[in-house]
Amino acid sequence: MSGGRIRSIRFKDGYTVDSLTNAVSGFGTHADPRSYNRYLPRNLDQFHIAAAYDGSGMMAKVIDIPALDMVREWRNWQADAKQIKALEAEERRLSLREKVRMAETYRGLGGGALIIITAGEHSSELKPEQIAKGGIVAINVVTRWQITGVDYIDEIADPNYGKPTYWRMGNSQTNIHPSRVICFRGDPVPPILPVSADERFWGRARVQRVLDAVQNVDTAQGSFASLITKVRNVIIGIPGLMDLVSDADGEAALRRRLSAMILGESMYNAMLRDAGDGTPGAGETIDHRQVNWAGIPDVMMAFATFLSAVSDIPATRLMGKSPDGQNSTGDSDTANWNRMVKAKQMLELQPCMDQFDPLLMASAGVVSTDGAEVWADWAPLDTPSEKEEADTFNVTMDAVAKLQATGTIPDEAFAKGVQNLMTERGWIPGLEGALAEIPEAERFGLSSEDDGTDDDPSTLQAGKEGDPVSAGGGTNAPARRAASDGGAPTGGSPFEDANKHHWGRGPRGGQFKSGPGGGGSPSDYVGRAIGGGHGQKQRPVGEVSPSAARLVKQRTGIDIVEKELRLDHSGIAHAWKNHGPDGKVHGAKSLTKGDLVRAATGLNQATDIRPAKSRGMNGPRFEVTYTNRRGTMTVIYETSSKAVYPMNAWWVK
Repeated sequence: MSGGRIRSIRFKDGYTVDSLTNAVSGFGTHADPRSYNRYLPRNLDQFHIAAAYDGSGMMAKVIDIPALDMVREWRNWQADAKQIKALEAEERRLSLREKVRMAETYRGLGGGALIIITAGEHSSELKPEQIAKGGIVAINVVTRWQITGVDYIDEIADPNYGKPTYWRMGNSQTNIHPSRVICFRGDPVPPILPVSADERFWGRARVQRVLDAVQNVDTAQGSFASLITKVRNVIIGIPGLMDLVSDADGEAALRRRLSAMILGESMYNAMLRDAGDGTPGAGETIDHRQVNWAGIPDVMMAFATFLSAVSDIPATRLMGKSPDGQNSTGDSDTANWNRMVKAKQMLELQPCMDQFDPLLMASAGVVSTDGAEVWADWAPLDTPSEKEEADTFNVTMDAVAKLQATGTIPDEAFAKGVQNLMTERGWIPGLEGALAEIPEAERFGLSSEDDGTDDDPSTLQAGKEGDPVSAGGGTNAPARRAASDGGAPTGGSPFEDANKHHWGRGPRGGQFKSGPGGGGSPSDYVGRAIGGGHGQKQRPVGEVSPSAARLVKQRTGIDIVEKELRLDHSGIAHAWKNHGPDGKVHGAKSLTKGDLVRAATGLNQATDIRPAKSRGMNGPRFEVTYTNRRGTMTVIYETSSKAVYPMNAWWVK
């Protein structure tokens, strides 16, 4: 060293760079006690593992918590209702969930396995097609020390490299085919260590990784517990103590004196002692010493925090403690733990279930039909609050509406998907049973919208909410009037209601309504309007639904409660001229006659409602957007004292 600069020190094996700090402290030299630290390989046998698991409550939690949380919410099968019921019943019969948890516990202790018991020879390969309904007799759980691998495959090109050719139970000579054994293996053993094929296959117990941290926590807790008995010490100093105990009489007198002291303190909260002959320090001295607990809880929690880090289990879950940090709720700890459990489910547990599920489905009598695949997803690990559930619903419904607006999914498939979504999420209790009672054509919203000339008022009539279902008229068609109300008998004959509206049958069996004096079907009315013919000015086709009326009132302030939906002769002619086949459609689809028939009732399926820029001749106007499988249409409606009718319509580009 010269001029205040640090120079390198040369040894025989080359140059070693040192510094002034290291020279003074001795770090990195034999003066540093850390230089004698060594990491020694540890290989616990089953007896040490069992002793650690049974003897330490903290060790048991480290092993049990991941096993419990991985099966806590279990799985959701993706199949039809009957298949799901059969699969869940088979899981309960075999106690699959409980036994998977046990196998996961054994995984943490060094490894375990599910053994599948069926009829037939256990040394033969087990395939799903060999299992009849109820063919799995039982599944049993064993540890790695109860089952022995035979002839481990060491051919590197073999897909089963490192796995045994057969398994045997204990000292039995009966072979069990690997397809009948589902192994829950421990942490991988680094290939640099010289271990047996059996140890390399099963891996290491989680106990080995956390043993030191658990022992530190248990030691800190035990040491603290021993201090409790010494929380208050009384030290009594007696002059000439050795002279008093030199003979039996003196020792007896000393015991009586100490007994009287302690008795007096406990009964009278006072202690009487000899003050001596006046010479300083001649009498007994009594001192009370209190153990100082300051810092001890922090030291214990430091050990617990380290154990939490080593075991990958949050302290809020492992220790049951409140979360740390200002304004902390513990949500981040829970989210991190759930992600960890999810990763373990996918990386460790899912491969085991992939081996078992085809056998389970065969035993449950479930087979994939019509190309529909059957599988299971892991259920979410936390339950959202009501507010979170409501927020999720709103976001999901917005996405559903936007997806529907694209028109990329056919109506029937879209309806099936949304109904399945509602059923699986449980957002509408009882929906699945209610839908099952509805004919499929109505359940999935099937209607004749494809030819542009639809007369079926199941696509036209959107009556009041709560209207009873008519015979053969669809869920939205008004009920037939009873004979006592002046209506015609039920059947196919037309009749006139109290408002002088005529009800009849369209060509596909749906009901239609005309104004006084008839007027034919809505399609006929539209045909006359676009053909330049004359007739009644407006044609009733339904009524505004209460939900649509409320939405219009909220968005525009216009009151259309209980008003009729009508087709307007001039409105149809105007829309056809500007947006029909001969109009300027500006890249959008041109209108068809069916589009104009449905334009009036599209109000009841509106996805967006806005005030219009101008007022009509009879009343205020508003603008509506609605979507069906042909695309998204914008309609301008005008109001009168009794009705709402479209004055223009066009497809959105």
